[in-house]
Amino acid sequence: MLNTSGEEQDWAIEIADPERVLEFVQFFKYNHLTPDEKYVLIELIIASYDEHLEYCLDTNDQIWISVRDILIENKTLIADLIDYWSCSNETDPDYIFHVSEKMRRLCS
Repeated sequence: MLNTSGEEQDWAIEIADPERVLEFVQFFKYNHLTPDEKYVLIELIIASYDEHLEYCLDTNDQIWISVRDILIENKTLIADLIDYWSCSNETDPDYIFHVSEKMRRLCS
């Protein structure tokens, strides 16, 4: 269950939940999803993982490995999301996401 009001504009960012990243990953892995469903769930996973990095360190990259595998497997579908979250044209660390460096590695 997601906590939504129906008034969200950037819903994946607004309802991101850093405590549920692995739950979202598991749902993605074990459910048959359409390409549109995959896209929006991946967007939620990335936003949630970004918030997770803001509050906690993923010291051994355990969560990132699960997220990364989904991103790589769906790279063609979500190329624009990878570009957006990588902030590839930004050099000032104050203007990138917590996950940007990891996302940039997917592009190389």
